[in-house]
Amino acid sequence: ECFFQKHHTPSTPKEIETVSIREKDGGSEDYLVIRNAAGVVATAQIGTLELHVWGSRTDSLERPERIVFDLDPDEVLGFEDVKAGRVPRIIQFGSGPLSLLDPTQAPPGKHTTYAWHVMPINPDIGDMDYEDFKEEFSEKIIDVFASYAPNLTRKNIIGKYVYTGREYTQEMINMVQGDIFMGAFNAEQVMYNHFGYRTPISNLYMAGSACHPGGAISGGAGYISAGIIARDLGLKLWWKPWDAGEALAALPGQ
Repeated sequence: ECFFQKHHTPSTPKEIETVSIREKDGGSEDYLVIRNAAGVVATAQIGTLELHVWGSRTDSLERPERIVFDLDPDEVLGFEDVKAGRVPRIIQFGSGPLSLLDPTQAPPGKHTTYAWHVMPINPDIGDMDYEDFKEEFSEKIIDVFASYAPNLTRKNIIGKYVYTGREYTQEMINMVQGDIFMGAFNAEQVMYNHFGYRTPISNLYMAGSACHPGGAISGGAGYISAGIIARDLGLKLWWKPWDAGEALAALPGQ
């Protein structure tokens, strides 16, 4: 169960401080404030999922220095379509510059990128051939992509490969129904609820996108589990571990 907390409680770590703020009724309340890296680490220790920060400093509350726009997804976006087994009516996708991160993926002067789109494992396409559907939908993605990246023209595209949940579910059977997280990625199995990568069987570990902190390009689960395995086996780490506390403490103003 999640909740929003803005006041100090007996269980709140001492590293999280407070600041007195005058309320609209004329009274004052102590609100939580984080002043250093220790306070940030303390929020992680109590299972904080997200920090909702004020747009102003504690010494100048009425003069905000930043503004945040919280844009909720429109009701016409593709989530309801996917849940109903329909092809999304609006093209919306994520993308990333693969060759910018890994130059070996393309020769000099060329690049590779990807675009992933939500889609039911068995979309309702009527009598349309599935390969034709893949081709048609991928072209729609390129059209939208090109509206933001004008040089992404058909002339500049050397090749493309369309890969759907049907294909990768057959190749990777743990991605049931095309789920890249290999199952429900819920709050009760991540962060402080995570089992810790070690299984009850000696020298058997579990890592990957089904484990905290999830899949995607971060490689977080593999990075963490590799360190655990190496230490359990008494091996010398072949990389320099990244210390979040040190990195935060090194930020300006800490």
